[in-house]
Formats: sequence, C-alpha cells, structure tokens
Amino acid sequence: MMNKKKGFTLTEILIVVVLLAILAAFVLPRFMKQDERGIVAEAVANLSAIRMGEESYHLEKSAYLDMDTTVAGDDAKWEDIGLDKPDTRNFDYMVVSGVSTATRNGGGTDYNTKTIILNTNGTWDQSASHPFKPE
Repeated sequence: MMNKKKGFTLTEILIVVVLLAILAAFVLPRFMKQDERGIVAEAVANLSAIRMGEESYHLEKSAYLDMDTTVAGDDAKWEDIGLDKPDTRNFDYMVVSGVSTATRNGGGTDYNTKTIILNTNGTWDQSASHPFKPE
C-alpha cells in the first residue's frame, strides 16, 4: 500500500499568496476612490440644498446671504435659508454672492483643499479642482 500525503506544498501556497497580492494591487485603488466618490456625493447634495435655500432667500429679500461654516458668527445664517449648518467633517461650505463652494478639509494629500462649486444659475463650475466634481 502506498503512503499518500494530504495537503498543500509550500510552493503551492506561495503561488496562491502571490496571485492574491497581485489582484489586490489592482483592486484596492479602485475601492479607495469609491469612498471619496461617496463623500463627494454628500457634498453635492448639501450644495444643492444650500442653493435652493439661497434662491428662496433671494426671492424674499432680493439679496443673497453670504455665509461660511468656518466662521463662528455665521451659524445662525444657515437657519435664515431654512437649513441646519452642514456637517463639516469632510467639507467646509461657503456662500458668496449666491455661489456655493465646498472645500475638502481632509482626504489625505490627494483631495485636501480640493473644491466643488455650484454657480447661482445652477451649473457646476468646471474650474473647481476636485477630480470627482459633477460634470
């Protein structure tokens, strides 16, 4: 009777590990970008809500309300346009003359200080610097 050994050899295990590492090298960068796309989607939704509030304010007062999430005294102004102050964990929001801007305040070296801009006419400014800005 022959003595058969069961299991994998060290070479077979190493080949599998190397193949998994190669696959991970291709797949992981794509997943990292998806996380940033989700964060940008939140900023786009906030900018759209800010614009609608600003337009309502403009119809009532014939002026736009300038405000900034980084300025402490501007907190009450958000209520004037019917919104709570936006969450600033990922983006700082600012409105100047009806133009709404979101500036990334984190995201590592790739995305930090990148901007997304929504103009008063409702178009996304293509001069904004964030790579995942709306078209």
